[in-house]
Amino acid sequence: MILKHKDHIQSAIDCLGSLAKQTDGDARTANNLRRELASLRGGEKGERECAFHLDGVVKDHPYRVLIHDLRIEHNGEVAQFDHLLINSKMEIWILESKSYLNGFRISDHGEFEYWYANHYHGMASPIEQVKRQARILEKVFAAHDLAPKRLGFTLHPIIKTAILVDPKMRVIRPDPKSFNTDMVIKADAFFTRYEEMNERTSVLAVIGSLAKLVKKDAIIELGQRLVALHRPHQVDYRAKFGIPGVCAEAVTAPNAAQSNAQTTAPPTPVLAASAAPTCPLCRATMALRSAKRGANAGTNFWGCSRYPTCRGMAAAEPTASSTVASEPPHAAPVAKKPSPSITTPEPAQASRSNAPVDCPRCGKAMVLRIAKQGGNQFWGCPAFPKCRAMAPLAPEDSDPAAV
Repeated sequence: MILKHKDHIQSAIDCLGSLAKQTDGDARTANNLRRELASLRGGEKGERECAFHLDGVVKDHPYRVLIHDLRIEHNGEVAQFDHLLINSKMEIWILESKSYLNGFRISDHGEFEYWYANHYHGMASPIEQVKRQARILEKVFAAHDLAPKRLGFTLHPIIKTAILVDPKMRVIRPDPKSFNTDMVIKADAFFTRYEEMNERTSVLAVIGSLAKLVKKDAIIELGQRLVALHRPHQVDYRAKFGIPGVCAEAVTAPNAAQSNAQTTAPPTPVLAASAAPTCPLCRATMALRSAKRGANAGTNFWGCSRYPTCRGMAAAEPTASSTVASEPPHAAPVAKKPSPSITTPEPAQASRSNAPVDCPRCGKAMVLRIAKQGGNQFWGCPAFPKCRAMAPLAPEDSDPAAV
């Protein structure tokens, strides 16, 4: 399953192109802008090429989750992950993609250099880069308690790293005895290497990994929580290149939730982000929508902007000034097993005087649901269908204006 695709960069490309035209009188700045633009396009091409080979193997695999272009900030540190692959053995692969028009070489001491303008130029080591990303990811897991638990024990992830390069790119490697470059892999050969490494795993390691096998839902939930931490990069190109004037071209990469939302309806304006709540499932910004069918047709509700990847919903109070977005198709998913209700995450303001009740069976905070027949509201256990406990709303909670 692919939980997030790469953020769009067209606005950044347009900005750099516009600024390059404005600075033709300053040859040095114009050249720097063009190099930045070429680097941006080259990086996107490399990530797109690697994503193509990864997507084809992961998208239909039941126990693999893939995240593209994830940027996480933690305690002043920033980690930009080109690709994250999560499998059922709680292995998280940090995959850094690299692409240079004329390729690159690795010295006997592990130094990386790329070829440009008839000579080699030094570059930051991607191997050290992924090591730093791994350290930050470990801190993020600890700070946000992301690791799944089983019988009260935390299943700590095994973080692995690899450098993926464009299959058509030339890579000059040193003698393996001087410096091991096994983690630098052509993108089209990664999964062959991945399967080989799994086959070489020792018997003891296999037995140990079986204890850490997690279900598909747990992998997806972990991936969704990581995606919720995504913070798009903001670039002020005028300030970066010392170009005077008001920076109208400050570029913000689209929010992952917005870039991955897949609705059949044409995009329409939504309520200002400052007024929109966050999704109770993945913490992404929600969008105000209007129900088209059923007993609640015509009423407003908050839906996760990452639909259909995330189906979080919340009730909304109708306001005269609200601008409503089109409802995503089948916004109210039907449970696979027979059930009198559809799941709707508890709205922050759905109850006017009473707090949500705890489930009488498993003790979890119950969520607001709407009956398929009749449209009445009630409290239901969030563990449905494993737990089918229900509780009626207090009279003051059943105000139809809160639906």
